[in-house]
Order: sequence, then C-alpha cells, then structure tokens
Amino acid sequence: MSESLLLTPSSWTEDIRRKNPLDQAGRSASVLAQMQSLGVDAGESICPECQEPLHLCVGDEVSPYLAHTCTDAEHRCAGSFETIWHLAAKRAADRLPGWRYERQYEISGRKFRADSMNENTGECLEFVHTLSRDYVGKHIATKASGRSVSWVFDGNAPFCRRLTDSHWAMGSKVMVRFDADYAESGQLVARGILRKRARQLVNNLGVESCFLHFHGMAFQCFECEEERDDMWGLCQKSSVVAKVIYGDGGLNDELIRQRASGADVVHRGLDTNHTPDHTAILQEVQRWAWLNRERRSQQAALLSLESNRSVSGSRGLWVSPEDWPGDLVNLASACRCGSKFGVDVPIHEGRSIRRDCAKCNKFILFSVWYGKATDGAAQS
Repeated sequence: MSESLLLTPSSWTEDIRRKNPLDQAGRSASVLAQMQSLGVDAGESICPECQEPLHLCVGDEVSPYLAHTCTDAEHRCAGSFETIWHLAAKRAADRLPGWRYERQYEISGRKFRADSMNENTGECLEFVHTLSRDYVGKHIATKASGRSVSWVFDGNAPFCRRLTDSHWAMGSKVMVRFDADYAESGQLVARGILRKRARQLVNNLGVESCFLHFHGMAFQCFECEEERDDMWGLCQKSSVVAKVIYGDGGLNDELIRQRASGADVVHRGLDTNHTPDHTAILQEVQRWAWLNRERRSQQAALLSLESNRSVSGSRGLWVSPEDWPGDLVNLASACRCGSKFGVDVPIHEGRSIRRDCAKCNKFILFSVWYGKATDGAAQS
C-alpha cells in the first residue's frame, strides 16, 4: 500500500477539525484532552451556539477536537462540522450487539479512535463523508495489529461525481449510476460513483475494505481503477455494514427521522423504505438499459443513413442508392440544380419510363413511351 497520500497535504482540502470550537465553559479540545489525561472529570461539554453535546476526540494522528452536529435546519452552527450522515451512521452501529461508537484503542504506543468498534472482536468501522490524508496511516497500523477495519463511504458526499443533463437524457440521474450490462444479467452494480481522489483512497485502503452507502443500499467495492471507474456490488444482508444501514434504528432510519424533524438531509432512496427493494430498482435499471439500447440502435441507423446521404451528396444526390426509385443514368446536360444524374422511373406498368433529376426530382423527359424510345433518350 502506498503512503503517498500521507505526504501530500496540499492534495487535500483544509481539515476544518483543526478549528476547534469552545464549549459552554470556554474550554478548548486541548484543555479537555489534558484534563482527561490527568484523570480529571470535566463533566459534560455543550456547544454554546446550538446547545448540542460536544464529544472530545483524541488520537496520535490528529490534534484533539470537539465533534458535534447541528440538527437545526434553519441555523447551521459555525462550529458544527460532523455531518448528520456521519453522526447517524455511528448511532446506527451503536445499536448492534457488542458495537460502541467513538472507541479509542492503542497500537504500539500510538492512540487511535474508531468511529465504531466491536468490543468483543476488536473489529472497527469508519464512516467517510470527507477525505483526510490521515486515513491511510490509520488503516495500515490497524490492519497490522490484526484488527479488521471497514470503511463506509457516503454516496452523497462531495467526493462523489455529479451528473449533468447530457448524461441522463434517457433516464433518471440515479439510473445512470448503475451498470446496464450487469443489470441485464440480473445483478445490481453501482459504478462511477467516486471522483479521482476518492478512488485513490480506495486503492490505498484496499477494495476489500471499502463499502458504499448509495441510494439507501449497502454496496462493497470489487473493482476500482484510479484513472477510470469504481464498481460496487450489493452486500449480503448478513454483513455488518448492511446491518448498520438497514432496519429499524439503522442509518436509513436515522436519516429519515432527521429529515422528518426538519434537518437538512439530502440522500436519495430514503423517501419511504428503510430497507430499499433492490429488485424494483434492478427492474428500473433494466428498463432504462433497454431504452438506451433502442436509442443507440436508432442512432446507428440514422448515422448509416446520413453516411449514405453524404456519399450520394458528393455525386449530386439527396437520397441514398437503396432509396432510388429506378436506375441511375447520366444526363446529356446538367439539370438546373446542377446535377448531372437522372433516375429512370418505370410507369404504366413498366411500358413507359419517366426520367427525373436524381437530386431535385424535377421531371426531365420520357425516355420510353409505351414501349417506344423517344428522341430525348437517344440524346442522353
């Protein structure tokens, strides 16, 4: 695994966790961390702006900071940087037996903090809504200690791709994010979700350790190319990540409750289903894929026709050869439109032949009239 992400701070946006708010008593995260190290009970810390509880986060890889969220949709607290999605994910994991959120652990004298940890197995879950250069070092150290760690990415985070109208003219924006070929074989596969920086992070963490919360569903990464695409298959519902996302009290449920309370929650697929029906979505993707295939077929036919017209136009014709109503002939003199070609069209049940301009369809003469060749035909 490359540690290049650790060495290029300029590659990342400014980490707003370094801007520590003060609690209601005017204490910073550094002061509270020192009190904690001395065994002093600091009591509860409250944000003076939004009155939400502040949680002290301490580790060797990052400076101490106070994490909290502001659920008031009308007033966004300036010191609130933990997103509703991130907090809801930790709460959803906390409801599972043996799992507790914001747990510290130590590896070779270095302190780390997991978003959620199974106190029985030591397995860790990390929920990613913003990218940080600290993640790779934390992952390497945690895996080296024998612990399992899974990274769950928010499919609506800023590091995910956005679509323009030109990308989804034949279907919904969400449908474009599912692979049509896999859908036609009966598999729901999300693809092209992450931007390049996030794809680099997934490769450094390892695809087997990366999961995605997208359209209300739990996906696991099975392929990720830094310069191209990332691909995600549905998780088994028995997996820990799926249990965090689905069901009563799960991540979907938490986000729906937050939205109902007036919080500014934007996440597709959460309107009605706590556990979305992937079968219905798969059928919609299959229908969308069929429409796109039909559109591509029509476009190919149109391009073929335009190509034939282009060739015909170079010879002074408007229609392709297969559309000519008769045989192509040379004209004795050019038509007024400039064409030097005519078309002999059989009429009178084949007993007469009318010659028209092959370009403008203007009548020129009768080359045969009831079985007899005319003088005009001889001149041609």
